[in-house]
Amino acid sequence: MVERQKEYYWLTWSTGYDDTTPVAYAEEDIPLAHELTPQITGLKELPYSLELESVSISDKGLKRLGYLNFGCLPVDYQPNSLAWPMMSLKMKEIIDKLLIGNEGLKWIEAKVKGGEMGYPYFIPVFSKKLETLDYEKTSFVPNTDLIIKPVFDYNKICCYEIFHGHSSFWQITTQIYVSKTIKNELVKNLISGIKFEPAKVS
Repeated sequence: MVERQKEYYWLTWSTGYDDTTPVAYAEEDIPLAHELTPQITGLKELPYSLELESVSISDKGLKRLGYLNFGCLPVDYQPNSLAWPMMSLKMKEIIDKLLIGNEGLKWIEAKVKGGEMGYPYFIPVFSKKLETLDYEKTSFVPNTDLIIKPVFDYNKICCYEIFHGHSSFWQITTQIYVSKTIKNELVKNLISGIKFEPAKVS
C-alpha cells in the first residue's frame, strides 16, 4: 500500500461560454471525432485547420454566428466542435515540464485560425492504455461496463501526473485527470478556459 501524498482532479472546460469565448470549428466534411482518432494518432500535426467563430447562447444551446467578433479571443483550453482537449502552447509546456515520463503522453499540433491570426494548439494523445480504476468501488450501470461514478485506485495512479479516464476512447479524450501539482501550476500561470473537479480516489 502506497502512502497517499497526491490529490487528483478532472481537468475540464470552464462553464464560461459567453460572447467573449469563441469556439474552434472543424470543416463541415471532417468525420466525427471518434472516427478521426485512429487516422491521426500517429501524426505530429492535424492535416486540416479549425476556424474560430463567435457563438450566441440561447435556451437551445450554442448558435454559430459564422464570424469572429472583434475582441473575441481564444482561451488556453479551447472549446471546439470535435470536443477534443485542445491546449495552448503555454498550457502544453506547463504539463510537459511536470510529467514523470511514464504517462505515455504525446502531442498533435493543431492550427487554429481567427480573423487574420493563427494560433498553435496541441492535442494530448495517450499512447498506452493506463489501468487506473478501483473496480470494486466504481459505480457501473447494472450488467454493463458503463461507468456512472469512477473511483480511482491510488496505488495505480500515484506514478502518474496525468492520466486518462476509463472509456473506449482513451487515446484522445476529455476525461483527463491531473495531479494537484499540475493543477496548481496551471492556476498560478493563469491558464484560461479551465476548471477542476476533485477525482474520487480509494
